[in-house]
Amino acid sequence: MYIAALLLAVLSATLAHATSPVLGQYWPAYNSELQSVAQIPFSYGSKNGLAYYFVTETDKNGFSLPEYQSTGNIGAFVRRAKQHGVRPLFSVGGWTGSVYFSDHVATSAGRTKLASQMHVFMLKYAFEGVDLDWEYPNGEGIGCNKRRPDDSANLLAFLKLLRAKIGAKKLITAAVSTAGFLGPDGDVLPDLKPYGKYLDYINLMTYDRFVVAYHRPEFASAQVQHGIPAYAISFTTKSSHLASVSIAGGKWDSKAYQDWTAVVPRGGPSDVNASSTDPCGNTSSGYSGQWLYKELISEGILSKDGQSGRGGYKRHFDGCSMTPFLFNPGKKHYISYEDSKSAALKAEWAVKEGLAGVFLFDTTGFDSNVYEAITGALCGAAERPSSRNRTSTRVQQPSHARPPHDLPDGPGSHLPTLAQSSSPLLRLLDQLPEHPSRRDFLDLRTVAKSSGALADVAFVRDFVLRANRHGFEDVGVRLFRQSLPLLLHPHSTPVAAVARMAESVLEDLVARKRWVAALDVSNALNVHDLTIPTLLVLRMRVLSGRGRFAEVVQTFRQNLERADPPPAAFDVAINAQLCQANLDGAQTLLAEKARRGLPTTAETYLLLLDGMDVFGGNSIMEDKMLGEGTEEDVRRGIVPRQDVRILNRLMSVRAARGALRDAIDVLHFYDFSPYPTDVVDALRALSSPAPVLSEVSGRRPRPDAATAVILVGIALRQQRPDLAERILVAAARSGITLNDHVAAAALRILLARHDIVAAEAFVQALEMGSASLGPVRFPAIPTSSKVCELLLAGMLRYKGVAGANASFRRLLEVEGIAAPVSEGMTLALVDYLAAAGPLSNLGLSSTVLLQVQQLTQGTTRPDSRHLDVLLKAAWQRDRLLHGGHARDQARSVMSEELSQGAPEAPRAASPPDEAELLVRPASARKQATPTSRLRDSLADRDVRHSRDTSRHVIRNDHILRFIDAKWDYLQTQVVDLGIRPTYHHVTVLMRAYLRMGDSRGANSVLRYATQDLGLEPHVAFYSTLIAGLARLGKFGAAARAYQDFQASGLEPDRNLYAAVAMSCARRRDVVAVERVFDEMRAFLRSRAPHPQLQAQALKTAASASASNGFPAVISAPYDPLLDALFVTILYRAQTGAGQYAKAQNTVSQSLDRGMVPDTVLLKALQRTRKWIRHKESQLGGSGRSTVRAGGVDNTELSRAELEQIKGRNAYNVSRVRKTVRRMTPSVDRGEIRDLERYWREVESGPDEAVSSELDHVEAY
Repeated sequence: MYIAALLLAVLSATLAHATSPVLGQYWPAYNSELQSVAQIPFSYGSKNGLAYYFVTETDKNGFSLPEYQSTGNIGAFVRRAKQHGVRPLFSVGGWTGSVYFSDHVATSAGRTKLASQMHVFMLKYAFEGVDLDWEYPNGEGIGCNKRRPDDSANLLAFLKLLRAKIGAKKLITAAVSTAGFLGPDGDVLPDLKPYGKYLDYINLMTYDRFVVAYHRPEFASAQVQHGIPAYAISFTTKSSHLASVSIAGGKWDSKAYQDWTAVVPRGGPSDVNASSTDPCGNTSSGYSGQWLYKELISEGILSKDGQSGRGGYKRHFDGCSMTPFLFNPGKKHYISYEDSKSAALKAEWAVKEGLAGVFLFDTTGFDSNVYEAITGALCGAAERPSSRNRTSTRVQQPSHARPPHDLPDGPGSHLPTLAQSSSPLLRLLDQLPEHPSRRDFLDLRTVAKSSGALADVAFVRDFVLRANRHGFEDVGVRLFRQSLPLLLHPHSTPVAAVARMAESVLEDLVARKRWVAALDVSNALNVHDLTIPTLLVLRMRVLSGRGRFAEVVQTFRQNLERADPPPAAFDVAINAQLCQANLDGAQTLLAEKARRGLPTTAETYLLLLDGMDVFGGNSIMEDKMLGEGTEEDVRRGIVPRQDVRILNRLMSVRAARGALRDAIDVLHFYDFSPYPTDVVDALRALSSPAPVLSEVSGRRPRPDAATAVILVGIALRQQRPDLAERILVAAARSGITLNDHVAAAALRILLARHDIVAAEAFVQALEMGSASLGPVRFPAIPTSSKVCELLLAGMLRYKGVAGANASFRRLLEVEGIAAPVSEGMTLALVDYLAAAGPLSNLGLSSTVLLQVQQLTQGTTRPDSRHLDVLLKAAWQRDRLLHGGHARDQARSVMSEELSQGAPEAPRAASPPDEAELLVRPASARKQATPTSRLRDSLADRDVRHSRDTSRHVIRNDHILRFIDAKWDYLQTQVVDLGIRPTYHHVTVLMRAYLRMGDSRGANSVLRYATQDLGLEPHVAFYSTLIAGLARLGKFGAAARAYQDFQASGLEPDRNLYAAVAMSCARRRDVVAVERVFDEMRAFLRSRAPHPQLQAQALKTAASASASNGFPAVISAPYDPLLDALFVTILYRAQTGAGQYAKAQNTVSQSLDRGMVPDTVLLKALQRTRKWIRHKESQLGGSGRSTVRAGGVDNTELSRAELEQIKGRNAYNVSRVRKTVRRMTPSVDRGEIRDLERYWREVESGPDEAVSSELDHVEAY
C-alpha cells in the first residue's frame, strides 16, 4: 500500500492553545521561475507566519546553495517576508543536501564551525532563524549520506551550541520524520524532549508516509507543526473499478488503497521522461507522476472550485484519510491530493490538538481558495472535524530533487522518485534561480548532453530561450548548434518541429536585438540547409540588425526573389536598400512588390520609417502615411494612422531628428481621452507656435506604453521633468502595461531631477515590486539592460567610476541584481571618459571597448555610436585647448586656398589621434595602438558611419582642414548617399566662410541648405550668422540678421542670445549686453537650465562635499549671471569698456551666488592678469602715478586702484581655477579595472563571488 494513513501521535495537549496558530511555508528557491519572490503568498501568514527559504545543502566545507540555485533572490525574500510580518528562516539539508551533516556535527570543532557559518549566513542576509532538515540522523536518506551511530546525540550537542551562538531571540526549527530520531541501535529514541529545549518548532513531515505503520514521536504538542503537501501524485491501478478496503478491523471502509501497477503515469506539464543523476551518482529515468494542485485545475482535470473532476476524471473523497482523490477508469489513473476541504480539516485538527500550527510544502502548489480555507481553519472559522483520528493520502515531495523522507521497505519502493525520474531535466530548468549564473546553465548543459536531451526539441528550445533571456546567449547558442545535427538526424525529430523551434529562438533574439547570437543561430541553420522562407526572412532581419545590408539584399535575390517571397521579405529588403542609401533599389523593390499584388502592412510602414531615418527622415512620406486611406479604409480602421505602432515610430523619428513641431503634430492622431486635458495641452505647448488642429476622421488609437515612453523623452529633451512625470502618471492611470521600458522612463525622470539616491533606490526596488514614481507603483519587473545603462550613466555623472562600481556591487551583493555589460553601458562609460579626462582618454576608451569585446566573447562590440562619442569629444577637446590657434591656422590656410585657387596639400604634420579612428595612417606604425585596433574592429564588421559621424567629421578642422575638403565630404559622404544633412552640417560650412571674412559665402551656404536641400529654417543658422558677422566687425549686418530672426517666428535659444550678446560686447556696449540679459530673463526664467549648465553644475557638485547641495544654477530660476558663458561675455564687454574693477566685481558676485565657472572664463581672467602686468610695467617705466586703462572710457588708474584690481583678479583666478580642476577629475585606471572586474564576475556568474564568503569563516 502506497498511501499513508496519517495518525499523527503527540502527547495530549498540556499547554493552552496559541492565540494565533503558526502557518509555515517552504518556498523552493530553485523553482523561482515558477514562482518569483514577488508572487509568494506571504500575506496569509501575516498573523503568525514563518517563511522558509528552501534550500541550502551541506557540502564538505559546511553548507552552501546548490549549483543550480542563486543567492540573487535571498535579499528580496527576507525583505518581503518582513514587510508582511512573517519571520524568514533558511533551511539547511533536504533530501539531496544532507550528505555531510554527520561529518560536520561529529566533532566539537566541526560543530563550532558549522554553527558559526550558519550565524554568519543569518546575519549577512538578515534571516531570523534556521531550519535543520537533516534527512536523517543515523539514516542513509538518499543512500550515500555519511552516518554514525551517535548522529542523534551529536545533533543534540550541535543544537545546544547553535542556540548559544545565535541567542534566544532567533528561531531554530527542524524538519523531522514521524519516526523522530534514531538511537545508536537504530531504534527510535524514547525521549525527545531534550531536543525541544533548543528547538522552537518541530515540523513533522507527516506527508512522507507510504504505509499505515507509524510512530508516536514524543515532542511537546505546542512545538509541533503539522505538514500539509501542496502537490499531488498519480498512480496506475490494475483495475478500472475502485475496491473498498476495511481499515482497523472494519472501523472504516476506504477506497484509498488499491492494487497498483508498476507504471507511473505522467504528472503535470513539467513532468518529462528524461534520465537524471542524484548526488550519489545513480542515474535513472521515468516519470515522477507529480502535479501541483493548481496544475490539476489549469490542465482541465479538476474544476476551478476543486469540487468536481473533469476530462474523464471523477472526484472522490475518502472518509478514512479525509482526503480527496481523482480517478479515471478509462486510463486507470488515480491522483491523490489535498484541496481546500481536506487542508482545512487538517489545520483545524492541529489547532484542536494543541499543535503550534501547520506548514506547507510548498508555496507553489495551492491557489487562494485553499490558502483561505487553511487560514480560516487556523482562526477557528471552519467546522471542527467529527473525529480526532484522521489519515492522509500524501506520498511524495514535489519539484526538488527530494523524494519522500520516509521510504520503508515494502510495496511502495518501486515508485520513481525525482532523482530516479526522467522529469528532472526540464524540472531543473524550471528550478533555475531568479538570477541564474553562467555556471547554472553550463552545468545544466553538461547534464543535458550526458542524458541525451540534445535530441529533445522541447528541452533545447526552453534551454536556449531561458539562457538567452538571462544574458548568456553564447551558452544557449552553443547548445543549439550542438543539438541541431541530432535533431535533424533521420528518424529523429520532424523537420517542421525543428523549424518551429528555430523560429521561436530567432524571433526572441530579434525582438531583443541580440544580433550576434541571432546571426550564430542563423548561420548554423544555413550550414544544415534549413532554409525555409520564414527562417530566411528572419535571417534577413538578423543581417539587417548587424548592419550587413548588402547581404540582406543578396539573401533576398538568391533565395526568395525567384520564388514566391512573403511580403515581409520585400519589406526587409527595401529597408536594407534604404540603409545602403540606395533609393533607386528601394523604389524598384516597392514597385515589384506592388506588381505582385502583395499587401502593404504595418510592418512595411515601420521598416520604411526605420530606413528613411538613415537619411534624416522624409517629411513628405511621413505626411502621406498620416493622410493615406480611403473613407472605407478609415471606417474599417486599417489606415496607417490608426495603428499606434506607426504613430509611435513617426513621433519618435521626428523627435530624434529635432523636428519638435512635427513630432507634436502627431499627437492629434491619438485618442487622448484617458489623459487629463491639462497634460495634453502642456505637451502641445512645447511646440511654439502651437500646431493648428484639423479634424481627424475615423477611429483614433489610444496611446500605449511605448507612446508614454516617447512623450516622456520629448518632455525631458525640453528640460521638463515635471511634465514628464505628469505624462507617466496619466499613462499609468489610463491602464498601460508598466513594463521595463516604462520603468526606464521613470528612472530617466529621477535622473533629470538630479536625485541619484532615489534613482538607485528605484532600481533596487524594481524587482521587488515596490518601486514607485509619485503615485505610480510598479509591479515586480526584472531589471533590464536599459535600466542598468541609465543607472550607470547617472552614477558616472554624479559619482564617477568608483561610485558607479560601488552602486552596481551593492545591487549584486544586497539585491542579487546582476548587470551584464551591454553596448549602452560601454557607451555611457566612453562618454564619461572622453569628456572627463586628458588627451590620453581616447586611447583609454579604445582599450576599454576592446577589452569588453573580448570579455563578452564578441557579444558586446563597439559600434558607430561609440565612434560618434569619441569624435565629438576630440572636437570639443581641440576647441577648448587649441581653439584660438586652430581658428587662426584654419583662417590662414583657407585664405591661402582662396588666393591661390586650387588648394595645396597640407604641410606634413602629425595627424590627430582621432584620425586613426577613420583611416589608416600613410606610414603604418610598427605596433598597433588601441585606437587603430578599434578602427580595425569597426572596419572588419563593416560598421557604417552614421549621419552624426559625418557631422563630427566635417566640423573637425584637424581632420578636414580645407573648405573644399568640407564641401567634398558633404557632397560625397552625405548628400550623394541620399542622407539628409542637418543644420549642424550647414553651420559648419557657414562658420568656415565667416572665419575667412566671406559673409557672402556663408549666405550662399544658407541658401543652398534651405532652397536646394530643403532644410527647414533653424535658429542655429541665425546664431552662426550673427556671431560670424560680429566677429568681422559687421555689427549692422549682425543686427539686421537678428531682426530677420525675430520675424521668422522661430524660438530663440541660449546660443542665439549668446551670439547677440557677444555682438554687443565686441562693440564694448555694456548697456546693450545687459539689455540682452533682461530679454533672456523674461523669456527663459520659467525654463529649466540648459543641459550644458546642468552638466557643469553636476560636475562641481560631484567634486564637492555632498552636504553642499547643488549649485544655484540648478535650483534657482535661470539668470544669465549664473551662466558662465554670459558672465564671460559681460566681463569682456566691461573690460573692453575699461571697467576693470566692475568686471572683477561681476565675476565675484556671480561666484558667490553659485555660478559654475568654466575654462573660457578662466582664460578671460588670466588675460586680464597679463593686462595688469603690462600696466604695472608702464607705471614702473614712466615714473608716473597713474596710467591709462584703455577701452572706451580710457580712464586714469592710480597705483592703488591697479593694485586693488590685481588683488580681486588674483582672488577670482584662484577660485575659478580650483573649481575647474574639480570639474575635470583625473581618470583612475584602477577604477576602470575594478568596473571591468565587476563585469567579468557578472559574465562568469554572481554566485561564485557572493557565496564564497561562506567558505572563508575563520577556523575554530
